[in-house]
Amino acid sequence: MGRIKTKHIDRPNSGYSILRSYVCFVLKKVFYKRVTVTFEQKISHDVPVVFAANHQNALIDALLIICSTPRQPVFFARADIFKKPLLRKILTFLRIAPLFRIRDGRETLHQNAESFDLATGILLRNNSIGIFPEGTHNDREQLIPLKKGMARMVLMAEQVSDFKLGVCVIPVSIAYVDYIRPRTEVRVHFGKPLTFMHLKELYETNPSLALVKFNEEFETALKEIVIHVDSRESYVLVQNMRKSVILDKLGDKSGLRESYQAAQEFISKINVQQKTHPEITAGIFEKADQYFTNLKKHGITEPILFKGGISFVTSFMIGLLLFTGLPLYIAGRLLNYLPFMVFYRFVNKKIEDTQFRSSVYFTATALFVAPLMYIIQTVIACIFLPHLWMCFAVFPLMLVLGIFAYQYLKFWNWSMLRWKANIFIRRHADARKDLMGLRMQMMDAIKVL
Repeated sequence: MGRIKTKHIDRPNSGYSILRSYVCFVLKKVFYKRVTVTFEQKISHDVPVVFAANHQNALIDALLIICSTPRQPVFFARADIFKKPLLRKILTFLRIAPLFRIRDGRETLHQNAESFDLATGILLRNNSIGIFPEGTHNDREQLIPLKKGMARMVLMAEQVSDFKLGVCVIPVSIAYVDYIRPRTEVRVHFGKPLTFMHLKELYETNPSLALVKFNEEFETALKEIVIHVDSRESYVLVQNMRKSVILDKLGDKSGLRESYQAAQEFISKINVQQKTHPEITAGIFEKADQYFTNLKKHGITEPILFKGGISFVTSFMIGLLLFTGLPLYIAGRLLNYLPFMVFYRFVNKKIEDTQFRSSVYFTATALFVAPLMYIIQTVIACIFLPHLWMCFAVFPLMLVLGIFAYQYLKFWNWSMLRWKANIFIRRHADARKDLMGLRMQMMDAIKVL
């Protein structure tokens, strides 16, 4: 791979700023239903900053950080995506620089000197960097052991300034309701900034130990704001229990922020209990496994069991709403079929890594294919419309109808869930009673935590 001209990648760039505004608008107002951003401490504009986040959703994670702070960080990504010259130029324009890993081949690691020099320069100019210290994305809420790249960047920059630079390393938590589907909710939380000037003496005498110490301190801070399940063997079971706890505590209409806090509290207790009282945890897991196994055997999910039946009047009103909205759903579906439905199927078929699907779906469809198709369809519509002013309503109308169609489909699925719950409750009263008994035993055991 040839040299990449990234020396001045952090310079102000009007083209990048315009593109950033467009991307952030589409990401936060169209692609996602709600993006909630919170800060534990205000970020100063005149200090060097490293944004370091957990990593579940490929490019979307980086875009969410970019769109959640006025700073314009340069991101460091794995070097293998820079192999194609055109993609390399695009990534460099987007302020993304390469960082080599062992898996890219030991012969490439010497090129990291350029990457670390670049990072040092950015921080010395009081600009910002974005990085995912796990080194790869992961579909589980389970932190992977951190790589040492970020620690090297920060400590090298501090060494150049005799550890007076004061680089602020900010742990960032990104949480999704669903990291694949659009029109869901996302939470981006910026934790308390960390500084590492206190590692000066250790770094000068034992650099390797200083890197380890850096990662230990940062990992502790990151685990305080993300959800991290310690147990790999019981991961799925713990996540199922988490949903039960949230349903019991907050109901099914809680926002992401409230449910996230409840999940953090529960999983932190489970993690501690597994270390201190493994026999108690094993008993809780046994009851939980029995409950969820029986749910699966009956072919139902917990919301079906928990919701209860609905009256004839409620059922009739749901049916009336679905019938009334059907024409708008069909219109929205047809007008958005090519840019969304066809491409969605293509992405799902061609991309096996689920963490990349929403990134490709957003960057290709939401940013380019859909607007292009809307423009073409608007031009065609204008040929047949009697008044020019009507043309200006076509483009936004297609977008609104597309969102309506998507929400209609979600409402349809919710309605099917309620009707299925109705059928199960009326036909399998004894089975429901047994399941509720198992659930109560599980929840009583969880209360010991």
